Amino acid sequence: MQQYKIWYFTRPRALRKLLAINVCIYLLWVVALAHIGGAHAFITEHLALRTAWPGLLYAPWQLVTYSFLHLGTGFGGLIHIGFNMLWLYWIGHDVEEQYGSHALVTLYLFAAAGGALLSALFYNLVGAEDVLVHGASGSVLGIITALAVWQPYYRIRLWLIGSHRLIYLVIGFLVLDILLSFGSGVAVSAHLGGALIGFLFVRLQQAGIDLSNWARGLFEPRPHAAPRARVRPRLLDRLEHMLDRRRADPPRGEEPAGMSVSEEELDRILDKINDTGLDSLSPKERAALESFSRSR
Repeated sequence: MQQYKIWYFTRPRALRKLLAINVCIYLLWVVALAHIGGAHAFITEHLALRTAWPGLLYAPWQLVTYSFLHLGTGFGGLIHIGFNMLWLYWIGHDVEEQYGSHALVTLYLFAAAGGALLSALFYNLVGAEDVLVHGASGSVLGIITALAVWQPYYRIRLWLIGSHRLIYLVIGFLVLDILLSFGSGVAVSAHLGGALIGFLFVRLQQAGIDLSNWARGLFEPRPHAAPRARVRPRLLDRLEHMLDRRRADPPRGEEPAGMSVSEEELDRILDKINDTGLDSLSPKERAALESFSRSR
C-alpha cells in the first residue's frame, strides 16, 4: 500500500485526481451501483449524457458528469475505461508538466462539454431517439489533440506500429473512428467534439486567450506550505530510480540503509512531496524513502 502511495503522490496533481475519480467511480459502479435499481436509474438518467432535446437545458451538469462515467460492466467496459485511463496517463502527464495543472483540468472539462454538445446536436439532427453517452473518450481525445497541436513534432511509440508523430495518430484515429463507427454504438460525435475543443483551446491560447485562467487558483500552494517546486518528469524518474536502487552504502551524512521508517514519517514525507515538490526533500528524507523501498 505504501509503495502505491509513493507512486500516487509523485504523479502530477491534476492527473492523479482525474485518474482517481474515474477509477473510483467505475469500481463503485461495477461493484454496487449497477446492481441497485434506484442508483442505476438515477445515474443513467441524470448523470450520464442524454441527448434527447431539450434534456440538456434541464440538466446542464451532464455536459461534464458523463465524462467521469464508464457504465459498461463486462469486458467491454473494462477495455473502455482501461484505454481511456492509459491514454490520459501517458499524454496527460506531459500536458500537465509542461503547461500546468490548470490547463489539463480545463482541457478535460471543456473537451467533455464540446463532445456533449456535438453529440446532442448530431443525434437530434439525424432524428435519433434519446441516446445514452458516457465515458472520458472525448475529454482524453481533446487532451491528446491539444498536445499534438502544441507540439506538432511530438512523437509517441506504440506497439506494432512503431514511433510516429502524435498529430498523425490523432488524424488517423479520427478517420478510422468515423469509418468504423457506423452501427457500432460508439459516440463518434463526442470524440470529434473533444478533438475540436482541444484544437481550438491551443489556437486561442496562441492568440493570447487562455481559457484555463479560471482554474489557476485551484492549484495554488496551500496557505501553510512553502512555494511549491514544480516536479518535472526527470525528477519523477529520479525518485522512481532512487526507490528501485539497492546501493550497498548510503551517501555520507545519511542514516544507514537499514534505518526503520514509521508509517507516520512516510506519510509526512509524501505530503511534503505533494506540497513543495521533490527538490524540497532533505538527504535524510531521501534516505528514508530509499530505506523503505529496500524493505519491501
